[in-house]
Amino acid sequence: TLTVVTVEPEPASSYTIPSPLRAMRPWLRSTAFIAADNPVIRRTAGDIVGDGLDAITAARRLNSWVFHNIQKVPVAGFPESREILRSKRGDCNEHTTLYTALARSVGLPTRMAAGIVYSESIFSDGAFYYHAWPEVWLGKQWVAVDPTFGQFPADATHIKLVEGDLDQQMELMSAI
Repeated sequence: TLTVVTVEPEPASSYTIPSPLRAMRPWLRSTAFIAADNPVIRRTAGDIVGDGLDAITAARRLNSWVFHNIQKVPVAGFPESREILRSKRGDCNEHTTLYTALARSVGLPTRMAAGIVYSESIFSDGAFYYHAWPEVWLGKQWVAVDPTFGQFPADATHIKLVEGDLDQQMELMSAI
């Protein structure tokens, strides 16, 4: 018998965004695929989370928005956050990239994770598949969330093999 217990992030450990920690600055910056400083990304994220919110509430709202507004379809190529926001479609890489850009744009430190996840959505008896998801800093720890599956926090079927931006994920893809 396996019992899975989901531990919700502690509200007492949260903080008002943007993050005041210098150590989190690398997880707030824009990259080639994560346009956190883009005005459209910033405006969209601001509309989703509002003003003066704590990190947990902001992370939860962004997760819900991406889950409900991005059509779940396979997409070939490298996801870029502005294009994902425009097209509103993609697989786990697009969901993760857009979430990361939106979160970073409002001052919520976010990094990307990739590995495998157990799912029964493709074969009824279930199997492990490649998957990507974001992790957000919520005050005391990094918390895995999954805007592709709508999970906050992500469940125990997520097995992380790499973390970082898309370059680390590409290394994992060659191994899988």
